[in-house]
Amino acid sequence: MGPGDVDASGRQRPPLVERALAAAAEAGFADSCSDGTGRLLRVLARRCARAGEIGTGCGVGSAWILAGLAPGGSLVTIERDESLVARVRRVLADQPAVRVRRGDWRRLLDEPPFDLLFADVSDARDHGEDVLRAVAPGGLVVLDDLAPHGDTDSEPVRAYWLSHPDVAVAEVAVSPAEAVMVAARLP
Repeated sequence: MGPGDVDASGRQRPPLVERALAAAAEAGFADSCSDGTGRLLRVLARRCARAGEIGTGCGVGSAWILAGLAPGGSLVTIERDESLVARVRRVLADQPAVRVRRGDWRRLLDEPPFDLLFADVSDARDHGEDVLRAVAPGGLVVLDDLAPHGDTDSEPVRAYWLSHPDVAVAEVAVSPAEAVMVAARLP
């Protein structure tokens, strides 16, 4: 592995993640998930038969999920920006476990329920009930880009998930500047 294959802390990234990061840099796309979030996604994906992602971007989150996906598992990811969809399809072309869809994230609601759903766009965050409907009982929703030690008054997304009666939630600090919520849909 070369020097570009490690993150800021010196930990190695999977080669597919490196490819997606290169595509994001080439496109000038700065909204990819962080390495901390990616590492968490990789761990959570290990228990999944079906994973979903809302907001593909250039495929960085997808690459992290694919790096951990259980054998025989699959990933469906959706992105509304046509130019990003074309780019990510090239990045993930050799990955048979993934299907990249173009369109509004709500189109994922016509898919069978997911064991893991990475909701990485603000519009989906504002429609928690719809996001939750896309997850199987016992499945997980991951929300990133939250301020660590945030409060429910300043972050309505946090308030919604922490108070929802049908989920169990944990917040994980993935860096000094970022927290991630993992919500498990109760059976």
